[in-house]
Amino acid sequence: MNNRARYLVILPLILALILTLVAAVPAFAGTFLTENYNGRIYKVYIPDNYVPGTPVPLVVMLHGCSQNADSFANATKMNIYADARTFIAIYPQQASADNTLKCWNWFAPQHQARGSGEPAEIAGIVDTVKSQYSIDNTHVYVMGFSAGAAMSVIMGATYPDVFAGIGVHSGLEYKAATSQIGGFLAMTSGGPDPDNQGIVAYNAMGANATRIPVIVFHGSADFTVNAVNGEQVISQWAQTNDLADDGMDDNNVDDLPEQTIPGVIPGGRSYTQLVYEDGTGQVVMEKYEVSGMGHNWSGGLAGGSFTDPQGPDASSIMLDFLMGAGGEDTTPPTTTADPPGGTYNGPLTVTLTPNEPATTYYKVGSQGSVLPYTAPIPIMETTTLYFRSVDDAGNIEPLRQQSYIINDLPPGTAIFPSIA
Repeated sequence: MNNRARYLVILPLILALILTLVAAVPAFAGTFLTENYNGRIYKVYIPDNYVPGTPVPLVVMLHGCSQNADSFANATKMNIYADARTFIAIYPQQASADNTLKCWNWFAPQHQARGSGEPAEIAGIVDTVKSQYSIDNTHVYVMGFSAGAAMSVIMGATYPDVFAGIGVHSGLEYKAATSQIGGFLAMTSGGPDPDNQGIVAYNAMGANATRIPVIVFHGSADFTVNAVNGEQVISQWAQTNDLADDGMDDNNVDDLPEQTIPGVIPGGRSYTQLVYEDGTGQVVMEKYEVSGMGHNWSGGLAGGSFTDPQGPDASSIMLDFLMGAGGEDTTPPTTTADPPGGTYNGPLTVTLTPNEPATTYYKVGSQGSVLPYTAPIPIMETTTLYFRSVDDAGNIEPLRQQSYIINDLPPGTAIFPSIA
C-alpha cells in the first residue's frame, strides 16, 4: 500500500477523532481569557451577557491533580453555567514547578494560613478580578475537586470575609495533614478528629469568623480520597459553623442531618442528599453521597477529566445551594413572648425576643397602634398582644398573637408584675 492509499484509509479515522474531540468540548458564548498574577497563571471566563457596571457573582474553581484550568472548566461545564446564570468564573492553575503532579499543596503548613502561600495567591487573584470587573462582593464562592477541594476548605477557613460559601467535591477537612506523607495517609483513611479540626478552622478565621454555607459531594467508591473524608468535612464545618454563629460550642449546628433524601438519576447512579439545619431550621450544609462513584466530578462532561456523567450534576446543584437558599437567609425569624399568654392575677409586663437580629413590631389589642418594640410591654387588662419581627435579610415573620386574661384582685392586694 502506497502512502496516498494509506492516507486515504486513515483519513476517516482522523476526522472521526477530531469530531469526537470537538464534541467533547462544551460550547460557550463568552470570553475565556488567560491572565497572570505574580507568575500564577489563571483563566477568567466572562459570560456574553455580562454588563460592566452591573455586579455579578464570582465563582472560583480549583482543579484537582494533573488537571489545569481548561480541562477543569470543560469537565465541570462551569462556563456554560456562567452563561446561563450570568456570573464570572475564574480558574487559578497550579504549575508543575510548584507540585510535580500539579496538585494544590493543601497538606503543607505554609499553604494553610491567611496571607501565606497559595491561599494568599488565590485571594490576590480574586482581588484583581474584583478590580477589573463588576463583582457582587456578597456572592463570591469557591469550589474545588480533590486537592482543589481541600484548598477550597482552606480558603473558607482563612478568608471567610471573602467567600460566601464553599463547594467541596472529593476533598478533605481543614488541616487534614501537615506533611506530604500525612496527606497520603489522610487521603486513604481520613484526617484528625474533625471536631478538633473544626475548632482549628474557627481559630483560623480570627476576627472575620462567620458561618459559611458548605456543600459536599463524594463518591462511595472513591479509593483515591476515601469517602470518610467527605464525612469529616461535614463534621469539621459543623463544629466551625457552630462556633462561628455565636462564639459558643452549643450544637446549634451539628453533623446530624435533619433531612435524608434518596434520589436516582434516570439511567444513572443513585445518591443520598443529606441536609443540615441550625436550631432555627435554616439550611447550613448539604452533602451528596453518590453510590458507586469513584474519584470523579459527579455529573461532569462525558469524556472529561475525572468525571462521572451518571451522577447528579454537582456543578448545577452546588450553584443552586450556594447562590440560593443554602447561601442566603430566606428563613423568617421566630419571636417568643415571655410570659406567654394565659390567665394572670394582676397586670404584668411581656418581653418579646426574636431568635436572630431583627426589628420587632407589636400592638396591644386589635385596635391598637403598631409600634416598634423597644422595652417590655405592660399588660394592664385582658387583651391580645399581636407581634412579628423582620430580620436583617428582610424576611417577615408571620403575625403571632398571645392572649392574656387579667383577673381583678381584691382591694388592697399588692401587685408585683412579672419582669422578664
